[in-house]
This record gives sequence, structure tokens and C-alpha cells, in this order.
Amino acid sequence: MVWSRLYLLVLLLSARPVCAADWAESFDSIKKAASSVKSVSADFVQHKFLKILSTPIESHGRFVFRAPDSIRWEYKDPIKSVMIMNHGALSRYSFHDGKWKKDAAASVEALRVVVDEIQSWLTGNFNKSKAFRAELDSNLKRTVVMEPRQKAMAKIIQRIVLTLDDRPGCISRVEIIEGPDARTVLEFGRVEINESLDEKSFSPPR
Repeated sequence: MVWSRLYLLVLLLSARPVCAADWAESFDSIKKAASSVKSVSADFVQHKFLKILSTPIESHGRFVFRAPDSIRWEYKDPIKSVMIMNHGALSRYSFHDGKWKKDAAASVEALRVVVDEIQSWLTGNFNKSKAFRAELDSNLKRTVVMEPRQKAMAKIIQRIVLTLDDRPGCISRVEIIEGPDARTVLEFGRVEINESLDEKSFSPPR
């Protein structure tokens, strides 16, 4: 459940516009491009595909990142929840009975490993992930494929495919393949890059 909830947060750098050739030809060039990204904010749509469902489960939310270690990942519907990492301090909030409630510290710390992985992706360090081996797909342009290093993780996630955007330093789509009959897809829009973010972006929901 920990990984499924935060796939990425997944994830997350995302943007769409402008074209730049060959910025993602190697992991070194990806890291260099990511170093120019100081902040990202974007809306996202998440689709959960399961064999037992005739139509995928659709969720909407908002993602905010400020380098080097502040993240806000908020689901707005159909269920409200917010995960916040502010200068490395991690917390999560769930919306119940008309108000926000802070989750227990123990359950939140279980997300720490996930957030550390995501932070490495946001800074372009795909090939330094502790949980996944990363490769650039030679057949698809600007595509990073990540596969679990450990069998225990492979039982949860078989593969993660990240589609890098035309714009240097960004990711436009994340697909998490959990098994032959289950996958999660996140796509981003209304993206703002390197805009000034105040502390309210990483404050508890109210």
C-alpha cells in the first residue's frame, strides 16, 4: 500500500511545452537538465487499471516540488489526502468527517523510503535509485524504464516507465506496471516551472 499510494509521487517532475533535442540522451545529460529545475507545480490525472474494473478509477490532484527537499502531493478527488515533505520533514493528512486529520507518525515514516526514491528521480538521479535499476529505452525516445532490484519489490511493482518531456529536466507521463492485470498511469498538465513558491505551498491543509 505504501508504494501504490505514492507511485510517484511519482513522481514526479512534469511539464509539457518547448522542444529540445537530445537532452535525454544519457543519464548524465538528464541529471544536468534536472539541475536547472528549482520548482515545479502541476495538476495531475491518475488512472488505475484493474482487470476486475470495466473502467479505470480516475483521481485528480496537484503536485508541487521545490528543490532540494520539499514536496506536496495532494489528491483532491474522489478521496482527499495530502502528503507533505518540507525541508525533509514528512507528514500526511487525510480528510474525514468534514475535516483534515494528521496521520500517525509511524505510518508516515513508512513512506520515507518512497519519498527518498522520488527525490532522486526529481533531481535526475535515476541510475542511483536504491530500489530500481534504470535504463534508457533504446527503441523509444526519452523513455526511462525502471525495474526492481529485489524480488520482494517485484511482487509489488514489475516495472515503471517514465516518459520524459520535450522540455529539458521534466517528465510528462508515469506508468507503473504492477502485474499483467494492474497498472497505474499519471499524466500532468497546467505545469509551471521555476515559479516562486512560498511556505504556504508546504503547509498543512485547512
